[in-house]
Amino acid sequence: MKEFIPHDMILRAQKYKYKYLAIPGALIFINFLLRNHVDHARYVSLLALLFYFFLLIVFRFRRAYPDHENGDVIAPITGKIARVETLPNGSVVTIQKSLFDSSEIVTCTNADLINKLDTEQEHVSWKIEGANTKIFTDLTVNYKSVLIGLAAGNATCEVFIPSRYELIVNEGNKIEGGISVIAEEGEKEDE
Repeated sequence: MKEFIPHDMILRAQKYKYKYLAIPGALIFINFLLRNHVDHARYVSLLALLFYFFLLIVFRFRRAYPDHENGDVIAPITGKIARVETLPNGSVVTIQKSLFDSSEIVTCTNADLINKLDTEQEHVSWKIEGANTKIFTDLTVNYKSVLIGLAAGNATCEVFIPSRYELIVNEGNKIEGGISVIAEEGEKEDE
């Protein structure tokens, strides 16, 4: 059985980022080879430098997250609440991540299913989709606000929140992954 190691997630995220950062390095090497043969080869280096800084911005993430209450549901990504859909047994919150939002993907609760939206159960579940989205583990992680993947560029995340939780976000709210609380466990009132 594989074991979840938070430090290992950071190393995997760095390797994923460095794979893309090799592109500017290749452009600079091409420029070095062409500098004596092509008059405008120096512009390739400028293009590579701009692309390098663009990638650093798109792939940025933080490593320290604050502690939260046990009954809180934390935003798995940074973005804007695009839609809140009410279901008979809970709600589905859709989060839209833009290109320049930080790229970390974190766990919502202490027991969420990783990247599997299941609206029929009594637990929090979520699913993320995007062209450059990478989840580094397929295990159920028993930690809250832990880095488990990267979503570089645009992405959409749907979070199912069962009816026992009280939503504290609305459409249009800006949230931060691993920091913002999107729902709190509510107490059932007996009548």
